[in-house]
Amino acid sequence: MIHHIFPGNLVLHVPYMIDILVRHAHEIGVAEDEQIFYLYKTTDRHRINYDHIGLPADRLKFRKGRKLDASLWSNLKKNDIIIFHSAFFEGMWFSLLLRPRIWENTAVLHWGGDVANYYRQKHHLMRQAINSLNNDVKRNLHRLQPRDKIVRPHRKLAGKLKRMLYGLIEPRLRSIILSRLGVIGTGTPGEFNIINEMHGPCDNYMPMVFYTNTSDLTPSSRTKPGNKLGILLGNSGWGSNNHIEVLSWLSQFKNENIQVICPLGYPPPSPYIYEVIETGKRLLGDKFTPLLDVIPKSEYNDLLATIDVFILNAKRQQGLYNVYASLLNGKKVYLSPDSPTYGMLREWGTKVFDVRHIASSSFHEFSSFSPEDAEKNHEIGQQHFSLQATLRSFNSLIIRMRNGKGTQ
Repeated sequence: MIHHIFPGNLVLHVPYMIDILVRHAHEIGVAEDEQIFYLYKTTDRHRINYDHIGLPADRLKFRKGRKLDASLWSNLKKNDIIIFHSAFFEGMWFSLLLRPRIWENTAVLHWGGDVANYYRQKHHLMRQAINSLNNDVKRNLHRLQPRDKIVRPHRKLAGKLKRMLYGLIEPRLRSIILSRLGVIGTGTPGEFNIINEMHGPCDNYMPMVFYTNTSDLTPSSRTKPGNKLGILLGNSGWGSNNHIEVLSWLSQFKNENIQVICPLGYPPPSPYIYEVIETGKRLLGDKFTPLLDVIPKSEYNDLLATIDVFILNAKRQQGLYNVYASLLNGKKVYLSPDSPTYGMLREWGTKVFDVRHIASSSFHEFSSFSPEDAEKNHEIGQQHFSLQATLRSFNSLIIRMRNGKGTQ
């Protein structure tokens, strides 16, 4: 059996990924009834997003908690394959540490946030956690009764202390385990380089293609002279988008015929999101449009087809759906050169642009993009991140796990 473990709350991406693994099981080299899917962090409101898949309850298992439960491990048989489609599961590394016999039959596929979390945890997460713990102690100490101070720690503080200790231990567990797994998969080679530098040396890397449901897109005509230039800024309200820096660069074009659309529908509203909205309105006025709701994917694809320029200032792998859709649509794409996505796309021959150059560009330089480059990007995209490319990568993963390092 193949046991797939997913974060089920990521309903913008995970249902599509499971759907193609089920519908194209034979193309990735597995029998129709050979795959079991475990969906952690899945509340009742998330479950409706998986109804169309049509799997019975013994093959599509929902878990409300984020911690890996005993039922996962008790169902494993010799030579079963385990594929983690994220490294965000609570207790994952402790659970693996206790089960060294399954390491070579385990693959961990990393999304952009997983690798970024590794980096934060190593470099400054602990400092932030300690500062946060100190602040909470100061805020809550006066609320505790004397006996509480001695024998019963405040639950919130105890929880933070637990996470802080786990944050100290977890990087060391990863360094023990990662190089011994059957496969480490990432969407870009640059992400694996980060893992290898932090936890290597590792010789178990496989490049993976994460399907984004965009392969049926084709280059659409760019804005005609006289129409507004549509600009999509970022992919979400996460601070890693570094929106405000880009808004300062775009402010030089505030007198041009532009419309800047900024998706901010997730995560939940935060001071950072409010700051982005205030800055966008202040610098660009009504030429800045915050998108505050998560809209259906079909509507979002329609939006992506109408824009002319996509800008993503994230320094980690992020927003692949937007990047891939924009390239397949023939749009001009600006990325941070620090992002592993930027280097990968350039190596493929894709025409993408350094986001830092916006600050010194004229409006013509910023907005112009040749139809020839648009068509070339589309062709490269079909080769590297189409549905068939995704199926090939998962087929290679299954073969390697069965016949290579992943066989016991």
